[in-house]
Amino acid sequence: MEAGEPTAVGVIDSDKKILRAKVVEVTFKSPIKVSNNNATVQPPHWSLDENVNDGPCSKKPAAYMIRGGKGASQDVEVKVEVLESKNVSGNGRLFGVLGGILIQGDCPLSAGPHTVAARIVELPEGITWLRGDMVWGMEVEALGTSVGLGSSRVEVFFILGTPPPYYQNAKGVWAEALRFLCTRAGVPGVSDATDAVARVTRYCHTNHGLHYDAIGGRPAYGCGQRGGRFQLDLYMACVYGVANCYDQAGAVQSLSGALGAKVDWIYLDPYGFINITVLLGWGACNNPFFMDDSDETGGVINLVVNPQILPPNDRLRTAFGNHAFCAFSGKVYDACAGPHLGTESYHEYCQASIDYTTTRYHAAFQPGTELDMQWCAGVTAVV
Repeated sequence: MEAGEPTAVGVIDSDKKILRAKVVEVTFKSPIKVSNNNATVQPPHWSLDENVNDGPCSKKPAAYMIRGGKGASQDVEVKVEVLESKNVSGNGRLFGVLGGILIQGDCPLSAGPHTVAARIVELPEGITWLRGDMVWGMEVEALGTSVGLGSSRVEVFFILGTPPPYYQNAKGVWAEALRFLCTRAGVPGVSDATDAVARVTRYCHTNHGLHYDAIGGRPAYGCGQRGGRFQLDLYMACVYGVANCYDQAGAVQSLSGALGAKVDWIYLDPYGFINITVLLGWGACNNPFFMDDSDETGGVINLVVNPQILPPNDRLRTAFGNHAFCAFSGKVYDACAGPHLGTESYHEYCQASIDYTTTRYHAAFQPGTELDMQWCAGVTAVV
């Protein structure tokens, strides 16, 4: 017998009481749509007729909201087949257990197929990734014991809220993105959305392994100045090794969105010279385009590397013409420079980030302020 294969168990006592049954199908009744391998997951999430095992995970994952989430569901539909029933009647208490999660529902003990309207007894308080073989049983009072009903491979995410329309109106929130966040960004256990967005921002800035495009500041993963379609799969795989502020804003917005946090895209044009900050992948910097490819000799481009930090009025110092970042609950999150983790208002962010003192500005270019910021609809995660 393979791991996770359900079994029918018989229980006989001295009074010839018998019950043999098995779980044959499990459907997680959550309104959150999930996609896996570029396709919307279709119920049931497990059945005897289909092998959904995918390593320790499932080919048919599901997602619910954590406890307290607006409109959170706890419903699970479980189909049970009672193969033999003698001298027992009424209902038994169906239960399924995995990783601290308990599912319960009342199931008739009469022979035949039964559809049980079960519930997750208590939703987790924070983000949770549940995966493995859920063990099923039936408590039968007349037998004075529980009857084993086998096990089923399940994978369920518990997230902060309903993901934004760019997931829910498409194929669904990506299971791949949720696995990525749970293993890379340290979000399991987080119950506060501001904390979750900060962790996503910190990860994208500090731990994902990308470098800012210090030659031209070009986007690598699809977004433009006002957002657009973001290639999240390529970003998670670090395919290009470089990124710019549009990419980083797209990553923070789409990854936070997968957790159910609806983050805004902010675009500031003009921006200006930057104060010394930790630039994505490079460390301390106030000269973001320190790699200059404009020196062309005989048709050959010679890459000139200037200092990352220059005096405030140095003629070689470069500036951000514009900049994209994110906002959540009125605070700024920037994974390109800083990072900025939701501790500043728009005004505080500008004062901390933009150098208003240098004499390098000319009449046609004045540094941006919080009054210049524009909210944009943001990104759409695509494969």
